[in-house]
Amino acid sequence: MMTTDNGRRLQRFPMGPHIRKWLSVDEKAYSGFDNTSPSVEDIATFTDSFILKLEDQSPKNQDHLVDLLEELVGMNMPLLAIKLVDAYPDMFPSQDFRANLHLGNASMLVSDLARAE
Repeated sequence: MMTTDNGRRLQRFPMGPHIRKWLSVDEKAYSGFDNTSPSVEDIATFTDSFILKLEDQSPKNQDHLVDLLEELVGMNMPLLAIKLVDAYPDMFPSQDFRANLHLGNASMLVSDLARAE
């Protein structure tokens, strides 16, 4: 269960709409649009929340996985993007250009050039 402090940290962390919805962040309370420099604590709270969600619930479908992947790469969270794909390899649409583009970008950002190919 998320503490109140962690909930507030998550509400102010900059993230895309698909991730907000997946993490059940209240849209009315969300203030991440204004947070251009999240704190180390905010980043840790987001990372922990995302990993817990990965363990608890899969993306709805392939398109949802790719939407989450795209937002994570855009948020400069390539390790979480790779973790998402590794958590649900059977759901990853390997023939989808968009999916491969974002996984390739994430892989290059973490210097996994073999995977990026």
